[in-house]
Amino acid sequence: MFNIPKQITQGDTVKWSQTLDDYKPADGTLKCFIRGATKLDLIGVPYFNQWNFVISPSQSQTLTPGKYKTQFAFFALNGDKTTLGATDLLVCPSFENLTELETRSADEIELEELTKAIAQLSNGVAEYYIGDRRVRPLFLTN
Repeated sequence: MFNIPKQITQGDTVKWSQTLDDYKPADGTLKCFIRGATKLDLIGVPYFNQWNFVISPSQSQTLTPGKYKTQFAFFALNGDKTTLGATDLLVCPSFENLTELETRSADEIELEELTKAIAQLSNGVAEYYIGDRRVRPLFLTN
């Protein structure tokens, strides 16, 4: 239903057009709200019976890489708001200036930390950390 790309890269220009049969530019405004680690709000520019959206390079650069949700809402001239739906968006880092890139998922990172903690416990370590959480085994608290 929505034409916003599923994936964008930081620092790129992103353009798309949106046509909605039941919601015309003459009747109101179409907005796109992008939410995740950072946020970005866009207003569609009317062009005949569609809206054009543009994310500038400076705007896409401000989006932290990761998973985002987008939500589209139509604001009628009489003030009524209609939420039309949402999509998923993945913001990827630009490799241009990267010297390293974490390719493991959050689950893979946590599993590795848990595996290290179990190894430490089996070697007699009295406490350990998983992420920012401190763990002290129950049998060692006395």
